[in-house]
Amino acid sequence: MYVGTPRGAISMLGAGTTHMAARGGLDLEVFTRKLEPQLAPAYRLARLAGCSADEAADVVQEACLRAWKHRANLRGEFTPWFLKIVWNEARRPRWRWLLAGLPSPLQRGSPETVDDQVQLVLRSLPTRQRSALWLRYGHDVSTRDVARVLGMSEAGAKQLLFRARVAFREGMRTSEGA
Repeated sequence: MYVGTPRGAISMLGAGTTHMAARGGLDLEVFTRKLEPQLAPAYRLARLAGCSADEAADVVQEACLRAWKHRANLRGEFTPWFLKIVWNEARRPRWRWLLAGLPSPLQRGSPETVDDQVQLVLRSLPTRQRSALWLRYGHDVSTRDVARVLGMSEAGAKQLLFRARVAFREGMRTSEGA
C-alpha cells in the first residue's frame, strides 16, 4: 500500500510555493491535510486501473504534483477532483503499453481481505466497471463523484454501476453453480 506523503513531492516545487499559494488555491498545509487521507484510495484506484505496485506509487506521486500545480482550478470537493487526476494519470498513454500484458491488479493481492470467489468475479469485470464499483462501494464515493472521477455524465455513471452490479451478480451466480 502506498504510504508516502505528498510533502516530498511538493517540496520539489521549492520556494515558489508561497508565491503560488498567494495567487489563489490552497496553501501547502491545507493542501497536504486534504491530500493525505486520499493517498491510499488513490493508490488503490491506480492499481484498479491496471498499474503494478511501483507504477501505482509513481502515478499517485505524479497526481500529487499535478494537483498541487493546478490547485487553483479546484471547484467543489477535493476527493473527486483529486481521484479524477489519479484516474487520468493512470490512463495516460505512457502507462497504456504496460496494461496490455498485465494481469488484473486484483490478482496481485488486495489490501482488503476479499473472498476468493468475489475476487475471481471482480477480476472478470472490465476495468471501468471494477473501478466504478470500488469507488462507489469500497470508497463510499457518491454516484455523481464516480462520474466526475471517470470522466462521464452522472447518467453514464449510473448506467455503468448498474451494468457492473448486474455483471457481478451474474458472475457470483455462475461461480456458485460451478
